[in-house]
Amino acid sequence: MRIQKYLSENKICSRREAEALIRRGLIKVNGQPATIGMLIDPKKDRVEITGQINKKITAAFYKPRGV
Repeated sequence: MRIQKYLSENKICSRREAEALIRRGLIKVNGQPATIGMLIDPKKDRVEITGQINKKITAAFYKPRGV
């Protein structure tokens, strides 16, 4: 399984976001930096995310007139 698909299926990030994180060196597999398109075995390989991932949150709320 490709690493981007693994991250996407586990709701960590989208495939495009995974590619960006890999380019920045924030994803490691078994202690080694991951490469785009790298094949992993989810049962055997250990995937680490180093650093912090910024997630955007959109909030909608009701605001009556005059408030």
